[in-house]
Parts: sequence; structure tokens; C-alpha cells
Amino acid sequence: MNQWLLIGHRGVGKSHLANHLKDVLPEIMVLSLDHHIENAEGQSIKDIFSLHGEAFFRDLESRHLLALIQNHASQDFIIDLGAGYEGDKPPAVKALWVKRKVDSSKAVFLDRPALDGHLQMSAERFEEREKRYACWADFTLEMREGPWAFAEGEKTLFNTLFKSLELDALSNYHMTLQSTTTLDEIETLRRLQVRGFEWRDDLLKDVSPLGVESANLLVSFRSIREPNEKMSGLWDYPLEKGVNDSAPVVSLHTREGDLATTFKKFGASQQILKLAVPIHNFSELRQGHAWYLEDPSNRAFLPMSANGRWSWYRRWMASKMPLSFLRLGDGSAPDQPTVLEVLNDVKGAELFAAVIGTPVHHSFTPSFHQEYFAKKRASVFAIDINEDEFDEALPFLVTLGLRWAAVTSPLKNRAQSLLGADQAINTLFYDGESWRGTNTDGEGLRALAASSGNKRVAVWGGGGTAEALSQVFPQAAFFSSRTGLCKKGDADRVPEVLVWAVGADRFAQQGAWPPEQWPLQQVIDLNYSQDSPGRLCAHKFGCQYESGLVMFRAQAEQQQEFWDECRFK
Repeated sequence: MNQWLLIGHRGVGKSHLANHLKDVLPEIMVLSLDHHIENAEGQSIKDIFSLHGEAFFRDLESRHLLALIQNHASQDFIIDLGAGYEGDKPPAVKALWVKRKVDSSKAVFLDRPALDGHLQMSAERFEEREKRYACWADFTLEMREGPWAFAEGEKTLFNTLFKSLELDALSNYHMTLQSTTTLDEIETLRRLQVRGFEWRDDLLKDVSPLGVESANLLVSFRSIREPNEKMSGLWDYPLEKGVNDSAPVVSLHTREGDLATTFKKFGASQQILKLAVPIHNFSELRQGHAWYLEDPSNRAFLPMSANGRWSWYRRWMASKMPLSFLRLGDGSAPDQPTVLEVLNDVKGAELFAAVIGTPVHHSFTPSFHQEYFAKKRASVFAIDINEDEFDEALPFLVTLGLRWAAVTSPLKNRAQSLLGADQAINTLFYDGESWRGTNTDGEGLRALAASSGNKRVAVWGGGGTAEALSQVFPQAAFFSSRTGLCKKGDADRVPEVLVWAVGADRFAQQGAWPPEQWPLQQVIDLNYSQDSPGRLCAHKFGCQYESGLVMFRAQAEQQQEFWDECRFK
């Protein structure tokens, strides 16, 4: 039987995934445990928590899940399981662990039961659930950001996972086997025609229980183990252990000072050279790329970072390099692209689009524009660029194939300077000779501001959007989110509506809350991320909350209209 549970933290998108699976897999019953409990008990989950407590609900949850499974024992099903389920894993049922790049431990939920009296989950409870999900998981999947409909990559993956279809989709990639790798994951990747599996002897002592044939293995020697004389097939020997002239692949994972010195460690070898070292900025990325271009058939440049900053580069270059790696869950390195990212990329694309700025890991832009750019035969990435890298990064990205860019903080003013424009720029197009740009923030802000009516408005923060906010809210008073002092406008005009215009990271570094005596009726948040302090602000004042998702969609649609008007020279 094809019987699965969807597991994962609150807000990760299990219900969103379940709703779309109903359309993609109409022959499989897709159920929500929470909805089943609410229908059976005649109360909302939030009310059950409030009236009876969490312990009562967890017991109720376990009993309803077992009953639901028993009632559908002869059917294929997928059940969306609540994040806090604490019972044992039912026998003969598999679990799909749904994850996201964004750290959901800091997420704020205004419409769900508070845990331990707090809107944000404690670190202890988060880790406890994380361990349970890891123990249960038969398949781990990192989803893309945003509440959008399935792209072709999702459809491909779920047809392969749940219906056992075989599709040639991952032939450029190896996946590194780990102790957490499951048989279901291996079998699904086989059906997706993954090029092979990497067995690192420092991660796994024995690969035989996983059923991977030696012909499909890339053996990497990282520990004290040495290759035997009869070694055949593809295997990798690290220069950190010394020189091995018989190895098909020679790799380097540590740096020797600057990159130029590191490159020399390889000598004049004619083997496949794999460079997988930490890369600190775009200048070094450009150097590593130039090293690869000197012998592209026999060199693989796999930049490393602590936060997965270079994943986009690996995705874009995977089909061009002799070796590339991907991951399902955390993998063995954060810069390895995920299976779903790779499946959603456009095969054979020569051009790409990107959201640029920092941070961008949470951005909905790649997901929202994915279908739009797929029609242009272009992939779309999130590329982390600091202000001091902008001048070097942009020309380099153009040489790689960048033609369309959504610009976010802190690069909007740099884009303005690039074009000599009279306003900050959030949208760019390269026509083959020069950049063109516009700003669609105003369109997004007008859409978000529609609900404020003629009420008194204060803006908390502002940053790069201050100018556009002044045009949309000409009577608003602007306050520093750091000091709480009024920077512009009438400080004595007590607001009814607060526009929250500061991100989570900056507010966490040094942020002040608005005065408690303000009679706020609404918080309009420019952010759509689940960890936005704007959510907590609305809760503190007990007022209505409006997410920045409305703004994002309006300005993103305007970006597409601009790009439609642009032409290549």
C-alpha cells in the first residue's frame, strides 16, 4: 500500500503541500488530521487547546490518527499530521518530512495555539520535534519558499515518490550517502536517474545495507582507509592525505592561504580535479570560476560556505562540470542544491534571473517567478550579494547568464547609482549592452495600504522604502525602529495604523517597540516572513495584522509587466 504521513514543524507548508497533492495525485486519498479532529469534536484545535490543555489534545490526536488509519487500511492515503504529534509512529505507514531553508524555530503564528504560553516555539521544544521527525522520516524533502501552486519539479518528484514513475531528471548529479539516508530516498533517486551515489568512508562504514551497487558508487576516501590495488570505477582521493596518481578523481577541501596558492596544490595532474573549499566573497568565486574554465572537462569547482550561499552557482554549473552533488535534507554540505531545486530548474537554460541582496534565503521571488521565467527558458535563483560586492558581482553574473534581477535590500540604492536614476531601483533588465531598471515598490505599497483607509498612520523603520512610503502615506509620521524617536512628520499625531518596516535581523540587533499607549487598530507589515517582529507587535497591541504578502504579489506582478516590455539588443 502507498500510505504516508506528512510530518514537519508548524508553518512549514504541510497543509499547503497536502492541498496540491490532491490535484497531482487524485487516485490517492489526501487527509488532514487536524480537520478530521475538528469535524469529529465540533471544536477548533485552538479551542480544544484553550479549554482542555495540550496533554488532552495530544491524547485525542493519537486516538484519532489510529482510527483514521484503521478506517482506510485498504486504501492509498497521505495524512497531513499536526506538528506536535507525540504518539508512536503507526506501523507500516511511511513518513515524508517536509522542511524549508528558513529556520522555523523563530516563526510567529497568530492563528494557532500558543505553546508554553508563547507565540514562538522554545528552542528545547523545537529540537525535541526535530529529533522525532528525523527518527520517523522515510523521505526528507526541502520545499521551495512561498505559498504557490506546484511547479513541474514538484509534479515530477511526487509522481516518482508516490507513483513509482521513472524519469530522466538528475543524471548530472551524485548524492552523498549518510547514516540517515533511507531506502525510499535511494529508490526514488534511482527512478529519477541520479548519476550515482557518493560513499564517503568518513560518513559510512558500510554501504551494503543500502543496496547500492558498486557500479553506481563514487567512493571517496576521507579517513584512514586506503584504496586497494584492484580498485576500479570512479573513486576520489583527497590531496589532504597525499598524492595518488592512480585515482580517477583528486580532490581538495582545505585552503592554503589565498586561492592562487591553493590552486597550485593540484600541480599538473591530468586527473579530474575537484576543488571544494570555503569561498568568502564574489571576488574569490570569480577566481575559482576562472580556474575551472582553464580545463572545464577535467575540473569541478564546488564553492563552500557556512550558509549555502553558493548553491545557485552549483545549480547553474552542474551540467557543465564533470562532478556535481545534490541533497535531500541537510546533506553533507549546505551549498549542495536540493533535489527539488534541481528538478525545478530549466534544463539547457542559457540565461537566468535572480533576486539579489542580503539576506535572500527567505525570498518568495524565485518561486513566484519560476513559471514566468520557465516560459522564457530561464532558471531563477536567490543570490546573496553584499553592498561592497555589488560592483564586482553584477558584471560577473552577466558573464554567467544573468539578464533579469529583482533587487532587494541593501542593493536598491546601488542599483539606483548604476542607472543614474532619481529613485531606488528594485527591478533590473540587461539587454545585452546595458542595464534598464524601474521601481515597483510603490505599486506593492499601494496594494498593502488599501486597507488602512483614512486612518492616522505611523511608519516604524523604513530603510530603503522610506521614499516610496512617503508617497503612499504623505501624512504619516516616521519613527526610528532603533530609538523610537520621530524622524519625520508630526510626532504628536497619535497613530491608529502602524506600518512595520523593519526586518527581523535588524530589529533583533537593536530594536525598540512602539509606545504601549498608542491605540493601534492595525499593523501593516512590509515583511511576509513568519519570523517578522511585526506579527509580535500586532499581538502586543491586540490589533489586526496584515502581512506583506499582498505587497509582494502586487509589486512582483508589476515586475513581470516591466520585463515583458524589455527586449534584447
